[in-house]
Amino acid sequence: MTIDINNLTFGYDILLFDCIDLTIHNNTFTSILGKNGCGKSSLVKILIGDLDYSGEIKYNNIILDNKSKEDIRRNISVIFNNYNDMFIFDNIYDDLTFQLEKSGYITSIIEDVIYKTAKELDLVYLIHKKVSELSESEKVLAIILCMIINKPSVLIMDDILNNIEFNKKKEIINYLKKQNITIINITSNTEDILLSDEVVIINNKNCIKNNIKDLLNNDNLFNECNLKLPFMADLSKKLIYYNLLDKIILDKNKLVDEIWK
Repeated sequence: MTIDINNLTFGYDILLFDCIDLTIHNNTFTSILGKNGCGKSSLVKILIGDLDYSGEIKYNNIILDNKSKEDIRRNISVIFNNYNDMFIFDNIYDDLTFQLEKSGYITSIIEDVIYKTAKELDLVYLIHKKVSELSESEKVLAIILCMIINKPSVLIMDDILNNIEFNKKKEIINYLKKQNITIINITSNTEDILLSDEVVIINNKNCIKNNIKDLLNNDNLFNECNLKLPFMADLSKKLIYYNLLDKIILDKNKLVDEIWK
């Protein structure tokens, strides 16, 4: 599902967004970053129609408004950063069953759908556990499983991936994209840039979107937003300074190969 944001203006006591235009393309993993207070979490609520705003938001060319909101939201799953409060039952299997029943799945196939999806994500070991038994990283994995079990068109995550190990995070993102799910990752962790198809940085009431390598070369932007460069980008720049590289390389193995040429 493609999301088009046109001329978006929004604020509380102060203006957060001023005439923003932004497209989030279908079946991409888009990370949205910015310093604290820039409006990242407000943007999540705007995208699901929970806050009033000026401008236009379209999902696959359908305008988000009071008439369409309910239908559009059926195709969106959102994981807020207070994900611990999103579990309805103490048993993960019961939560998964609830999500499928709510989406109209018939009882006879629910067990198969749960096990198939959990197996594909290598998360079968979680489905019969209680929430109280889980570590923080397992809770994040479990709530992701609960929120994607009914195959939404859009998954919005509000700063919840930090507790997941990098390779597992990569595995989940690749799986979601194979399911044709558009993923919006609101994050404060710049390492997520390395997994992203597209990156948006909120700064000065606007959204700055560029290809990833151009963004990583914009030191002033990162400094203005109090963001650290991803480790591999920062390392590449240090090696460039010492004439050991001539470009930013984000893959560790490729960087090593380039140095030892």
